[in-house]
Amino acid sequence: MHASEVRLLRQQLDAKLRGMRRAGEEPVPVKGWIRSIREALAMNARQLAARMGLSPSRISELEEAERTGAVTINSMRRAAEALDCRFVYMLLPASSLEETLEAQVEKYLREKFQRVGQSMLLEEQELEHRDEALLFRSMRDEFMHDTPKAVWEEQ
Repeated sequence: MHASEVRLLRQQLDAKLRGMRRAGEEPVPVKGWIRSIREALAMNARQLAARMGLSPSRISELEEAERTGAVTINSMRRAAEALDCRFVYMLLPASSLEETLEAQVEKYLREKFQRVGQSMLLEEQELEHRDEALLFRSMRDEFMHDTPKAVWEEQ
């Protein structure tokens, strides 16, 4: 993907996710979604099992797996269908993708500047603070437009 396509994708995803952030703040029910919805529909485990083509004991295992985080996406889809629900799977970034990338770019550049600064200090070629800040902002803006893969490498 070209840099302009990546940036457009990031902006489109950020716009789409902005409205979902509030929905993502709702905690999962203590009993999990499957059991909570099943009980709210006055459906017992045997009835859900029949709708899913499973044994009633498997429903207890499924509900426990969801509660502990060990459930599979496929199982959630099947349970949702049997409960006449839509299963929605998503990753909801803590902040905007733009903010996440900018924080990573700045972290990367701070580490780079620190290493280069130490080397320049040893060679008595220190940059003035004003010049360093200008160079930092310029590189940050460039990396935000065309992000090198190295930004995500562990240092």
